[in-house]
Amino acid sequence: MVRAGRTITITVDGNKEISGRYEVRSDGTISLPGVGTVAMGGLNALHASERIGARLAADGAAKRPQVRIDTGSIAVTFAVFAVGLLGGALINIGYAVYLLTRNKSWHVFTESRGKSALRS
Repeated sequence: MVRAGRTITITVDGNKEISGRYEVRSDGTISLPGVGTVAMGGLNALHASERIGARLAADGAAKRPQVRIDTGSIAVTFAVFAVGLLGGALINIGYAVYLLTRNKSWHVFTESRGKSALRS
């Protein structure tokens, strides 16, 4: 997510003049050389890159330019992944416990664990 006060990295294929690091102003805009002010506050990286690409295409700077934006929010992605992974693990473990209880097969589970420990 592009947020005010954060620094983002913009990469435009074939245009080193625009590519670089930019500070997002408090009003959610950035100023690109040769393009002008672009409002980006609150957009995700994909929509922000599409907005810049549309401005470049409208100005005739390039036909369908490839624009990539890095907002530096990779840590957020890993945090969401960890929560999802933990939730999935709890559901799988819970279902296994449910089946062991329903089938009254805890003894099979504990015996097989002890036998594999002896084989080692």
